[in-house]
Amino acid sequence: QPRYEASLPLRIFWNTHHLAARAKQDGADLVVSMGGTMQPHREMPHVSFVQQSLPFCPEALATLPLRQQLRMHGIGALTRTSCRGSRRVYVQTATMRAWVSDAFGINISHCETVLPEPRPLFIDEKTPPLLESMERIPQGARILYVGNSEPYKNTDLLIQSLPILRAQIPRATLFATWSPDHPAC
Repeated sequence: QPRYEASLPLRIFWNTHHLAARAKQDGADLVVSMGGTMQPHREMPHVSFVQQSLPFCPEALATLPLRQQLRMHGIGALTRTSCRGSRRVYVQTATMRAWVSDAFGINISHCETVLPEPRPLFIDEKTPPLLESMERIPQGARILYVGNSEPYKNTDLLIQSLPILRAQIPRATLFATWSPDHPAC
């Protein structure tokens, strides 16, 4: 829906007011709400997939500027309503399962953990230059962090723990998907 993609408020409006009716019109039997903001609808059942713990994790919220905190509280309220009205709630970890159950007041048996499985990486030719430095580190000593370095991700703790880890695994090396100008790089 290109018209609704222009802004966050319009995307939320689409999920809360139009998605269920459109899904019904298109002949869907069920909606998988990946954004976690679809609102319950008597004629269109849905399941919610909660990918982000930020809206209901006080520690993570405290790392954000006030404007972002307010935005996350709003998204959290929509997600709570979506999850309470969904057939099932899917999350990525057991910790998230417990958090969602507690934060949204839903029975933990209503939540299910679905662990994402990466596809195998097949490289036809020689190792790409970006992976050469990783390949030089022995297996078992490579640590790969895929994600951003926002404060709520607690990546400072990851960096600070490396010397402790190196006491057990001397060549332990962290590889991260951060920009080259990140201080840890």
